[in-house]
Amino acid sequence: MVSNKTEREVQPSKKVEWIQHPLIKPEKIESRLYQQVLAADVLKNGNTMIVAPTALGKTIVAALVSAERLKTFKNSKVLVLAPSKPLVTQHEESFREFLKTSVSSLTGSIKPEERVKLWNNSQIICATPQTVESDIISSRYNLKNVSLLVFDECHRGVGSYSYVYLADKYVKEAKNPLLLGLTASPGWNEDKIQEVCQNLYIKEVEIKSEEDSDVEPYFNPVEVKWIKTELNQELKDIKMHLEKALKARLTTLKKMGVISSISNVSKKDVLKAKSRAQKRIGVSLHPPQKCFLAVSILTAVINIQHSVELLETQGTIPLQKYIERLKKKKTKAAKGLLNDAEFQMAVGLVDKAVENGVDHPKLKRLMQILKKELKNSNSKIIIFTQFRDSVENIYQHCMETNINAVKFYGQASRENEKGLTQKSKKKSLNPSKMENMMFLFLPALLKKELTYLQLIWLYSTNLFHQKYE
Repeated sequence: MVSNKTEREVQPSKKVEWIQHPLIKPEKIESRLYQQVLAADVLKNGNTMIVAPTALGKTIVAALVSAERLKTFKNSKVLVLAPSKPLVTQHEESFREFLKTSVSSLTGSIKPEERVKLWNNSQIICATPQTVESDIISSRYNLKNVSLLVFDECHRGVGSYSYVYLADKYVKEAKNPLLLGLTASPGWNEDKIQEVCQNLYIKEVEIKSEEDSDVEPYFNPVEVKWIKTELNQELKDIKMHLEKALKARLTTLKKMGVISSISNVSKKDVLKAKSRAQKRIGVSLHPPQKCFLAVSILTAVINIQHSVELLETQGTIPLQKYIERLKKKKTKAAKGLLNDAEFQMAVGLVDKAVENGVDHPKLKRLMQILKKELKNSNSKIIIFTQFRDSVENIYQHCMETNINAVKFYGQASRENEKGLTQKSKKKSLNPSKMENMMFLFLPALLKKELTYLQLIWLYSTNLFHQKYE
């Protein structure tokens, strides 16, 4: 377990100045020079990708550019695309808060005829790309009058993703086109970055970080504190049996010539090997039986690797739930794995650990720290965890420890557990009702609400918290 304590606050001594613009609401956007320079560069240089970490205000830059484009090209529209409904909703709320114009959101949950009305009656439209792509193909509306197209998380603009189609359609169709891509993670592969730029017609790339001289004044230095825990013996024993089951399959794959080594085989290596085997099956009229066997073994390897990851990072209860779902699968890979003697030993030890209340040691440490932090009656805490089963596990421990907690996850229902709607999540995040509370999240569900919180933890391989004052 690792704990990172981060102090991040806007400098209080400096008097706040606000952006003044005919289409920007008064006292809504703080005047920050680096954001204004970025917006000006986009307007001057044309199609641009802005690479900057979360909290540096990429959305504000998009709002500044939007305001100027709508002022320059009266009666035009701005289209803001984001890959998920929660992000679309957040953009809609942000642009409605900042700008003096009509703002709507379009997603697949809205009927086509209603989407057409919203498109026609709004100047700023926030939408999922798949929805807009479908509407454009069906000729429900067009991009001719869009003076700015914003791609949030623009690094997704590769392959057959909707961003690629819409960028090409927009450049060919719009009267006054301007493209703006926003991302915090463009990737380290130069070829991929070039592919994104080419697909989205990006000409300029602007990179900003907290260390830049014009950004640094708005943030305080980061203080890092590490707290480490070690797996208890029960979890080590489970891991030993899982690794034996894994080694046996990797050894078989090496003998088959599918992989070159059994040491340090990553999930990425396994996925690449599986892709090669599936590709050979797809292109062969009579593929060798060895390819089908390789795919089955590689699938089992992925299952074991995921089991080890759950054990090491989440604990016994999330692992037990994963194994229960594995038992319901009818594939050869799942059946073969569940019949494996070593894997069966691991499953037995997991069940015994859960029955005896043995879990990951960082969970106990987390409860201790939460109880200490929540002694402050104004505390508002959030915990991010990578897996939905962990949300439930931590939530149950909070209930047993009398910690007031709320859990959040996606809208999709699973087994006997219903998903959460955007409306219910938004209601729970009302700042006036967040006193002395702890929130559990899957990381993809939250962005702007971080500003309301005093403490943030990332519950994954390492435990991380970030304190705002």
